[in-house]
Amino acid sequence: MQRNNKNAIYLFVFIFFHFLTSIKSENSTVLNSEYPWLRLPPTPQLPFPDNGQYAQINNISIWYTIYGPKNGTPVLFLHGGVANSNYWGLQIQQLQRVTSIRSILRNTFSGQYKSIPGMSERYRHYELYYNATFHYLTASPDQLYPFLHEFIQREKFPLGSYHMRHFTWFDINFLQFFSSKSFIKQKTKILHMFFQQTRSRKFILFGDIFQKDPEIYANIYQQYSERILKIFIRISNKNLTNRLNTVFKYIPKSKWDIFLNGFDLPEKIF
Repeated sequence: MQRNNKNAIYLFVFIFFHFLTSIKSENSTVLNSEYPWLRLPPTPQLPFPDNGQYAQINNISIWYTIYGPKNGTPVLFLHGGVANSNYWGLQIQQLQRVTSIRSILRNTFSGQYKSIPGMSERYRHYELYYNATFHYLTASPDQLYPFLHEFIQREKFPLGSYHMRHFTWFDINFLQFFSSKSFIKQKTKILHMFFQQTRSRKFILFGDIFQKDPEIYANIYQQYSERILKIFIRISNKNLTNRLNTVFKYIPKSKWDIFLNGFDLPEKIF
């Protein structure tokens, strides 16, 4: 197979796993009260942990423990200055997760990230055929970089640059850091940086339908339409295409497409 050096491109990739999902609630007392700290129910007693151990992240020892049965629903407990774990144990039951927090948290803390079938094979093909450069953009905190780097190597994804968000354990507003508004702002900022500093490059954007990726790309396309060759959005099922038709209503249909896994992506994009 010959390389296509005529139109070297950047492939900008949203990593298809995230540290935390967005959350919402219809009837949560905690979220809807004027003074939520005054309306919290009595603090429940957490069960005794099965075990506890330390994770080394950026030369910092972070202690964590596991509660309950192996098949139970994972819940993230923060203790100390950021939040009280007992209240989190209560509040989390009142929140409706947009996506499955169970598998996301289990994969995050076990380090066993799962690749979408066919993605690494297709990316390696694009790297060779188009002489493409890859840039991985994720809303996850940079403390997870060791796990992300190991995942990229293990699953044989093309090497590239990593763009993550910096999170400090001294940040008070934990939920705001993982809110949609926060990561949309950060991802958009990074995308602008690439378009402004690489004015002769063309881009192919890959994203996921969750966490506002389509909205981010639609906004970027309006500003850099001549430099975006194609937008690909992964969906979990084809019933979600109506949302994309709305979000991309000002983008020609020839400029975007959907896929369920890597095998759905075309061998030749242009």
